[in-house]
Amino acid sequence: MVVTVGLASPLERVSSTYEDFMDIFRENGCKACKTGVGWVNKYLLGNIAAQLINLGLGLYCTSQHLKWTQCFKASNGWSPPVFEGLRKILNPEYFCEITTGACEKENFREIRLNQEVKRIISDKPDFIKDNKYINKLYDQIDEDRRAGKQRKNMTLYHITDVHINADYKEGTNNKCNSFVCCTEESGVATKDKDRAGKWGDYLCDTNPRVIDQLQTAVGTTGMPDFVAWTGDSTGHQIHNNPFITTKATKQVTLILERIFEKSVVFPIHGNHEFAPFNIQDMSKKNSEEVELIADAWKDWMTPEVYQEFIHHSYFSYDAKTHPKASEEFKRKMDKVRIISINTQNCYTFNFKLIGEYNDPGQEFNWLENLLRQMEKDGEIAILIGHIPPGNLDCTQEFGMRMRALHDRFQHIIRLNLFGHTHYEEFEVHRGISDDLPIGTNHVSPSITTFVDQNPSFRVIILDEETLLPIEIQTYTMYLDKANKNDKDAKFVLDHEYTKQFGLKDLSPSSMLILSNKLRNYDDHATNYMIKRLGGSPKAHYNMKKGCNERCRRIIFCDTAFNDHGSKRACKKWADLDSIEMATYIFDFVYPSWVKRIE
Repeated sequence: MVVTVGLASPLERVSSTYEDFMDIFRENGCKACKTGVGWVNKYLLGNIAAQLINLGLGLYCTSQHLKWTQCFKASNGWSPPVFEGLRKILNPEYFCEITTGACEKENFREIRLNQEVKRIISDKPDFIKDNKYINKLYDQIDEDRRAGKQRKNMTLYHITDVHINADYKEGTNNKCNSFVCCTEESGVATKDKDRAGKWGDYLCDTNPRVIDQLQTAVGTTGMPDFVAWTGDSTGHQIHNNPFITTKATKQVTLILERIFEKSVVFPIHGNHEFAPFNIQDMSKKNSEEVELIADAWKDWMTPEVYQEFIHHSYFSYDAKTHPKASEEFKRKMDKVRIISINTQNCYTFNFKLIGEYNDPGQEFNWLENLLRQMEKDGEIAILIGHIPPGNLDCTQEFGMRMRALHDRFQHIIRLNLFGHTHYEEFEVHRGISDDLPIGTNHVSPSITTFVDQNPSFRVIILDEETLLPIEIQTYTMYLDKANKNDKDAKFVLDHEYTKQFGLKDLSPSSMLILSNKLRNYDDHATNYMIKRLGGSPKAHYNMKKGCNERCRRIIFCDTAFNDHGSKRACKKWADLDSIEMATYIFDFVYPSWVKRIE
């Protein structure tokens, strides 16, 4: 009799073959990988490759119907960091240990994102573990209101994305195949529809005289207690000179100092202040652009804040120490810290981040340590920045860590203010363990009209005790009316958020309810999309047929989550635009953070 022992199943045979292959690969693959990658780095990433990258970026630019002279400037500024970053990614040790796993990790250790998230929230206090802390504060505010108890308020202006066109000229052409039109260089318009208006144009950056009209809103609201200004003052031109890219910031600073002479301004820069725009080397302690901006803002900073800014390009204030703070402001803002984060450390189009193996500029480490110290000191925070961390322009590595920080410190961070998109938007912060709504990123519309929107900004009414927003008022200049009649060249109240969208309050729970309404109801979504662009003629035209199922799904995904991985997973492939599709490439270009093994 023949006894058959241990006949392997097909699955077991495949598994065994795979393990044998991996043993051989691990034994020989490491050397082959390093040799191959070293060869690519030495022979393929030479001058010809650099020129091809330059040409490719230039051709992409011209495909957007822009002049080659402008695109030449752009590609000359962008291609060196792209090329340099690719060489870092194709470092044989890094590529073969981290990207392919062909080698044992002798030089680099991967800092796994899920483990980092767990670490950040591991010591979360018991009193916030139900992820309802901020919602409960709103409940208390509502109870006091119902009981007739008076609660004191504060007023905050949020101004962002001015994008000033210093050379704006009425009557010039608004279509010129350049990044910025409506200048003498654009030529005189031959058709009325192409003619730049007196106060501005929907296809161009901001006419400087529009910024002066902020004072018309002050006449209505009264002087705000303080102002948050979240960057991007420079126009969309391409310049490789820091003195030119920061000139607009200095110009806007002088205007804001004059208008808000009796108020307090807390600023942070965006991505357009750099030369060329978007590009900042976070590995350097000093930046010429940041030094120039810091000099413009010196009157708004203590010596300590000034030094922190020029050395790191991010900073925080003990709010009551602001040089312009009145005694009343100091009383109201006791134990309050304004945190100005530099979102260049997550911006996917900051090509200097390519090949950054770890926390760019050590900013996340600084922010986490700061919040832990604030917790010990009993402080609360208002966080301001340019790019919303949940935006697809922000890397998932940073965005997900920010989500974890908001979960861990939800009792400390009371308000999050961002710009960059030019739209009026929001993102709901979700708890890590249960996806419950725990906070909100409030994204303000832009002052710039570029593209197809009315100049707008926000007046935010805060509950003085908690510093939570209880009203968000959007003030708008209706550009088409202003160009017809100077009397309409003013910022007026367009809508208040809770009334416009039928919200009980601005709590995280209410904002998530709004996200669901935007997904399910065409009238809500259409209204949202029109207000998103400041009620411009183009916004009304785009929404003539309403907001279909795909439109509503995109809005829901963009508002109901605050990290781009969750947003991307929420959408269907057909929902993704070219930038969103490119984020899959960015996942490779900006992979997991790693640490060098000493």
